[in-house]
Amino acid sequence: MLYSNDMQQLAYISRKAGAFVREHDLLTLENGRYDLGDGDYVNVMEYTSKTRSEGSYESHKDYVDIQCVIKGEEYLEVAPTSALCVTKPYDEAGDYMLFDGAYSGEKYLLTPGRFCLVIPDDAHMPGVSPTNIPGPVKKAVFKIQVSHLEPIV
Repeated sequence: MLYSNDMQQLAYISRKAGAFVREHDLLTLENGRYDLGDGDYVNVMEYTSKTRSEGSYESHKDYVDIQCVIKGEEYLEVAPTSALCVTKPYDEAGDYMLFDGAYSGEKYLLTPGRFCLVIPDDAHMPGVSPTNIPGPVKKAVFKIQVSHLEPIV
C-alpha cells in the first residue's frame, strides 16, 4: 500500500497514470473508462459516499488500484486479506473478491490531490464518508496490471 499527498508522484508508480494526470483535467473528464494501453485503464466515476456499515472490502489479483479523489472526500480503509472473511469468492472475469467489513483496517483520507495504491494483498473499502454523512464524490481509479509495475527512478 502506498499513500501520497502529491498526484505528480503517480509517475513513480506508472508512467501511464502519470502521463494521464498531466495531460487531462480530471475535474472536467466525463464519467467512464479511459484506455491507457496494454490492458491498463482508468475509470472515472461519480457517486455518493456511504457510511462504513454499508461498506465491504474488495481485492484484486491481476490489477493494482490507484484510487484518486477528484472532488469531495472519502476514507479508503485498507486491511490485509488474510485478516478478513470472504463473502464472495474470486471472480476471475471481474478480477475481484469481496470480504465482510467486520475487521477495522487503516483509514486513509482521500481528498483532491491525494492517492492511494493498493496491491493484491490489500483489501480495500472505498467510498466511506469521513463524516458518516454521505456526500458527493468524483473519483478516478487507475487499474494497472501487476505485471506492468516496475521501479521508476
